[in-house]
Amino acid sequence: MGRKREEVRIAGGDELGAARPFLRMLADHGPMTQTEMSRRLKVTTAATNLHFLRMAEEGLIEPVANDPHSGMGRPAKRWRIAAERNFSLGFVLLPPSLHVALADFNDRIVAEEQHDFNHYPDMAAKNELLCRLYRRLRDQAAAAGGKIRNIFYGVPGDPDWSSGALRRVVAMPELTGFNLRKTLHDNFGVFSRDYTFKHAEMLGELQTAKPDDIIMIVSWEMGLGIVFGSRLGILNNALPEPSSFRDIGHSRLVKDGRLCRCGLSGCLEAYSGGWVLLEALHGRAATLNEFMALVEQDDPEALAALAAAAGVLGHFLARLAALFSVNRIVISGPMERVFPRVRRHFEEGLLEVLTADELGRIHFVVRPLLDGAMVGGCLAARKLFFDPSFIDHDGRYNFEPFTPYPAR
Repeated sequence: MGRKREEVRIAGGDELGAARPFLRMLADHGPMTQTEMSRRLKVTTAATNLHFLRMAEEGLIEPVANDPHSGMGRPAKRWRIAAERNFSLGFVLLPPSLHVALADFNDRIVAEEQHDFNHYPDMAAKNELLCRLYRRLRDQAAAAGGKIRNIFYGVPGDPDWSSGALRRVVAMPELTGFNLRKTLHDNFGVFSRDYTFKHAEMLGELQTAKPDDIIMIVSWEMGLGIVFGSRLGILNNALPEPSSFRDIGHSRLVKDGRLCRCGLSGCLEAYSGGWVLLEALHGRAATLNEFMALVEQDDPEALAALAAAAGVLGHFLARLAALFSVNRIVISGPMERVFPRVRRHFEEGLLEVLTADELGRIHFVVRPLLDGAMVGGCLAARKLFFDPSFIDHDGRYNFEPFTPYPAR
């Protein structure tokens, strides 16, 4: 007897895949009757009834009320997505921490955990942690009478998108080869979609965006993560191969400049990344927390290093802000804690390119990265459940379907 396949079905492309148009219609347009669905999708009533029956048996939809305006005879039953009994799971890996959240289809987070990978010395221990987390959250969803329907995994570094394995994680090199997608598939038969964690953060940010907002998120940590987005789509800072674009944090700022930890010279990160700030203090701070503590104590050396980095960062990002007509800049990541101390220097850098009027039209938001990333991770998982082509690796929506591991 083979191991029983877990419940993440539609994401895996199995027999319920034909029901996806019906699910998407309910997700996008709200409750409706089977007759309304049949008319909207231009399919027969018999086919619609069959799909509704199967979706109801699977626990994906539920009746809400009878339609009193459905004409003579018995009132028609209206159906909706069973949002409180279906769940999405979001993993976000921000070395050295793995963050996980479980949300229902109303995007209400019902469980959230954080684990430090430094406490799990080898790959086997990390994979066992993933399995324990999945079992625990799967059981929590089951206790609520529901199921986990889809999983989104926000990754750092330079992953191999075809396999899901991490290839280059500068902040934690021992994570090379780590593959959440494969671990969950091999142990539970479930499918997950992996993508840069910055995409998840942007999706979270877009939930409060206005239709004409163009947002730049700067994740300021040991490195630099920069992503642009609007309601129309997202431009990543890390496109897959083959691509002529480079990670924005590793764009060349100075010809033959300072050596970056990526191996190239003159990168933006080599002048503004968190690791550069630690080097500037010559051993007085071993971690970003220690560096920020010195800043908060008004240490002159720490403040000077941070001010210089903020000015360079502002000057470089000003050209991108002008190019994309950015009107909202979000500063996130660990360094958001001390950014207010040097915001003036960042804005002075922006003003080396932007006019005062252009700067005045930009709204600044300073908040922890995870506030957006965890909401966005669960949201991405839910949206991908209804539409697997919602995200492609070029950051565009509805481009081409994701191909998961083949069914066994």
